[in-house]
Amino acid sequence: SQEQLSDVRESLSGLTVAAPFSGHISAITAEEGEDIPSGTQLAVLVDDTQMKLTQYFSYAYEEQVYVGMSAGVSIADQMLNLTGTVTAVHKVERLSSEGTPCFAVTVTVDNPGSLTEGTAAAGYLLTASGEKLYPAIEGELEYRDSRTLSAEVSAELLTIAVENYEAVTAGQTLFVLDGSDLQTELATLTDRIGQTQERI
Repeated sequence: SQEQLSDVRESLSGLTVAAPFSGHISAITAEEGEDIPSGTQLAVLVDDTQMKLTQYFSYAYEEQVYVGMSAGVSIADQMLNLTGTVTAVHKVERLSSEGTPCFAVTVTVDNPGSLTEGTAAAGYLLTASGEKLYPAIEGELEYRDSRTLSAEVSAELLTIAVENYEAVTAGQTLFVLDGSDLQTELATLTDRIGQTQERI
């Protein structure tokens, strides 16, 4: 009964779905008043304040590339030229169309507000001497962070506190599920445990 009580309390904590980070909400799929099973997708939250661009560079540049170095990112469709920073280097081995072994470099740039995931972008890395290193394989922009928000318990969806594309802050309540059945179960288990303790 104590184990069941612990499980119920954990389920109660999942009745309120809050934003794990600041960003924009999209793809709200549930409706208020709907009974939803545990694991049901409620929405998608993306942090689009910054964008990531992963490109692949020849291993000939391996010794010149490091986290923190400056980079340039160009978005031709919007005629934008942005300055970014290398935030990750992964020593994978991907072959270019010419057969050149390449490693992955991720550059992060601030989003001026017009960039979305999937936008084609070109970029280069800027060495300390001012030399520009160009990738063998270009990439597309990705959101800084993206999370699918799901129901942790099976219950009725009481409240949807946001709209699609609304900006939210970390910790903000987004969805509220009905916990009446869990509250009843909690009371039953608490009484059962109390009665058992008296008998002991």
